[in-house]
Amino acid sequence: SLTDVSGNPDTYLSPDVQWHALGKRPGIHVGLIFTLAAYFKQEEIDVVHSHNWATLFHTVIAARLAGVKKIVHGEHGRETKNISDSRKQKILKKYLFGLAGQLTVVNRDLKQILIQN
Repeated sequence: SLTDVSGNPDTYLSPDVQWHALGKRPGIHVGLIFTLAAYFKQEEIDVVHSHNWATLFHTVIAARLAGVKKIVHGEHGRETKNISDSRKQKILKKYLFGLAGQLTVVNRDLKQILIQN
């Protein structure tokens, strides 16, 4: 998790699942990209799956830097604070979606919004 995890993951995850909470504060933190890239390389991660804007920027760039084979980004809805993205954010999202390689959405309406933007 880029931020924190809910409760104690050891109580709801299988013992063979490794988890890490990075404690990210709100906003973009360029140093986190390099931390993630190093982790992806060290663990030889094959697939990275990010969700919504909050993880798109950091994980997609880190995965590319680390040479991750498959990068998937999922849009699961629209965050109320980002309901109307700025022009700059729209351009950045378009670029990052292209870096992801695979983009998934949860419904047709969201798909149309992303295509229009």
